[in-house]
Amino acid sequence: MLSGLLGLVGGCSDEQRAPLLPARPIVLAPTQTPVPVAGPAIDVVAPDVPAFQEAGDWALPHGGQRATRARDSEIQSSTVERLDVAWTMPIWGFGPYGYAAGAPVVVEETVYLQDLGSNLYAVDLESGELIWEAAGVAPVAGPNGPAVADGRVFASRGASTLSALDAGSGELLWTVGLEKDGFQPTVFGDAVLVGTGNFAHVPGNSGFLHAFDAATGEALWSFQVVEEGFWGDPTENSGGGVWYAPSIDPVRGLIYFGTGNAGPYPGTRFYPNATSRPGDNLYTSSIVALSAADGEVAWYHQVVPHGLFDHDFQLSPMLVTVATSEGERELTIGAGKAGRVVAVEADTGEVVWDTPVGIHQNDDLTELPLGALVEVYPGVYGGVETPMAFAGGLVFAPVVNAPTTHSATGHGAADGSSALVNASARTSLGGATGELVALDAATGAVVWTVEFDSPLFGGATAVGDLVFTGTYAGEIIAVRQADGVEVWRYQTGGGINSWPAVQGDTIVWAIGLGVPRLLALRLVAD
Repeated sequence: MLSGLLGLVGGCSDEQRAPLLPARPIVLAPTQTPVPVAGPAIDVVAPDVPAFQEAGDWALPHGGQRATRARDSEIQSSTVERLDVAWTMPIWGFGPYGYAAGAPVVVEETVYLQDLGSNLYAVDLESGELIWEAAGVAPVAGPNGPAVADGRVFASRGASTLSALDAGSGELLWTVGLEKDGFQPTVFGDAVLVGTGNFAHVPGNSGFLHAFDAATGEALWSFQVVEEGFWGDPTENSGGGVWYAPSIDPVRGLIYFGTGNAGPYPGTRFYPNATSRPGDNLYTSSIVALSAADGEVAWYHQVVPHGLFDHDFQLSPMLVTVATSEGERELTIGAGKAGRVVAVEADTGEVVWDTPVGIHQNDDLTELPLGALVEVYPGVYGGVETPMAFAGGLVFAPVVNAPTTHSATGHGAADGSSALVNASARTSLGGATGELVALDAATGAVVWTVEFDSPLFGGATAVGDLVFTGTYAGEIIAVRQADGVEVWRYQTGGGINSWPAVQGDTIVWAIGLGVPRLLALRLVAD
């Protein structure tokens, strides 16, 4: 989960919190960029404008119900040299992993953002002027952020609460309790949907997906990810956090979401190799489709049965249409810390393709030798940590290559929580690298790969004919969708572990490490 990041942050004085305007972006000619690392040969026809982008405001976490993170825009490879800082605004709320880990949203001319202190901000898109601010209840680990619909802002605000506020004034409309802190919600019809975590693998804790009435906060239904009985032992087992907002298919009446891993992992000194939880451990590390009406399971696909290595399949699945020789096909495409991108049939969950990305080492082991230390890629901060994008028939996956050293007993852990801490302590981002991988959405074939010397915790966002991503070293980078050639980059001066929203010719991005702020990039006149 993203909240596992070891943020390289510290306390800041008021002077350090002032807005920062770094140097102008760097525009790169194609000859200045490294040649992308090619995957298997495949014919790619790149249209001038990506074949599919969701329209309207960026009011939901990934731009719209289909979670494709794609927009048409005046920002193109032919204009990106004119992209520059329009404004910045300080953000103040600090959580365990920095100041921001999630997505802003934009409705008409207002940006809505939540920091890791759970504070909410409404900001004028044109000027960056603060319109209102609402204090959070308590800091959170994230990923978090708001969703907006029907004049209401919905957000998890810490201390196990979900709230609705008036979008124009920030006035509190209602608050409901959750069993644990929630993550970034989304909205479907008259319902607001929010996931919760499993509380650091404390035994007997499961992730949930909840549906509430958007107008009143009345509970509609809840889905518990971990099967009743906790696979035989609620005093040891846990899992199934719902870290990211669901995607929505209003035609099918289905919602789709990814789930976190099972715990303890890899095991404890009493139950090495997860022997406390025999079996597949449903519904962890899965894509799950539920009926939006009542929360009943329509289908599921478990990507990592009985996982040992914190390999969540946590991302919001993307709902895409691809062209095949037999006509159009509706797919649901997900990914996660397992470092695999998986496409399934939207109606049934039947697997269409399953493609590994990034470095893989020892991650296919079903048990570890007692007394041995084993290095595993992807590690607990690795794989596809943050959201993907889809445009022009291609899937864009941001990858983190960082290993973790595991043992069968979780390094002698007493329980799932201490096993989690022990794995985190044996993972370093110091030498971690990143990759941006483009895959053919119809077949799963790798079209191109671009390698980076810093992890990609900034997600992928398709804008015009470009893909934007952000690195842990603080750079925002744009590459061409067709071939991965880098054409623009910008050093923000602070590490990035969040992802942007796009509205017209403006990109808004929260910078959560270093000097925390909301950054707006906009095309300037010739």
